[in-house]
Amino acid sequence: MALIEHRREQAQAALTRPVRVMSCYEAGYDGFWLHRFLCDRGIANQVLDAASILVDRRSRRAKTDRLDAAALLRTLMALERGEPRVCRVVRVPSLEQENDRRRSRERARLVNERGQHSSRIKGLLMTQGIRDFKPARRDWREQLETLRTADGRDLPPCLKNEIKRECRRLWQVIEMIMEVEAEQRQAAETTAPGIVQLSHLRGIGLTIASVMTNEVFFRNFQNRRPTAAAGSTPAYAHGRG
Repeated sequence: MALIEHRREQAQAALTRPVRVMSCYEAGYDGFWLHRFLCDRGIANQVLDAASILVDRRSRRAKTDRLDAAALLRTLMALERGEPRVCRVVRVPSLEQENDRRRSRERARLVNERGQHSSRIKGLLMTQGIRDFKPARRDWREQLETLRTADGRDLPPCLKNEIKRECRRLWQVIEMIMEVEAEQRQAAETTAPGIVQLSHLRGIGLTIASVMTNEVFFRNFQNRRPTAAAGSTPAYAHGRG
């Protein structure tokens, strides 16, 4: 900030008029803390969708910090000139909105991890010709003790222990999913009545309603273009009406 202020004072002295500082960066691992930090200090910042920035397709694209900074500067200048289609500007959520979406995103990761553990267990047992083991049932330990290979042998000890540990990981993830879902229900009932209303629609449960509310409907849609960009176009727009 000291360097930015120094450069701004130099520009004001050279131009003999007030200077407004603008900046931008690509959306990524930095999240939105930097955007809030800059805006709180009077800098007009934009968060850009990296995939929407135009690149030269005629030549192999070099990747250096200097070239990336020059491309971002050209994009920022085009936006300031009033060319909104030069790239997509990310809608920055508030702190509360960003925090609320953590539950649905964590649940999505846990569901994916649950599938990985289940597939791993079933894959291990498939090597012994076993296809009827249900690791997501609470009696998985009893099931495991009665398992026999397709040729009538007991499970090898090392394989059995590995499956036990994998089942424990699976059930740890299952318990985490139930915990997150309980938090979702409590939040929907106390602080987000819109999620409950949306879940009353046929075919939409509480989880999908939470995702749609936190990921899509936190924005203001002024016309059909941003609505279509969010994937909410009506059927006739795709020729099915």
